[in-house]
Amino acid sequence: MARYKGINQISGVDRIVVALMIVVPTSLVLWLVWLPAIGSVCFPSPLEWHRLDR
Repeated sequence: MARYKGINQISGVDRIVVALMIVVPTSLVLWLVWLPAIGSVCFPSPLEWHRLDR
């Protein structure tokens, strides 16, 4: 029966794949969700919408 020998027994390629599976989705969420959300609150648009009604 195979026994689990710990994280140190994972090959180098598998470590890279696991790291990419964590880093890529996390960076996409930060870039496409959190950065625009925080940016829209901290840096409001210089365009004032009530001036467009005239």
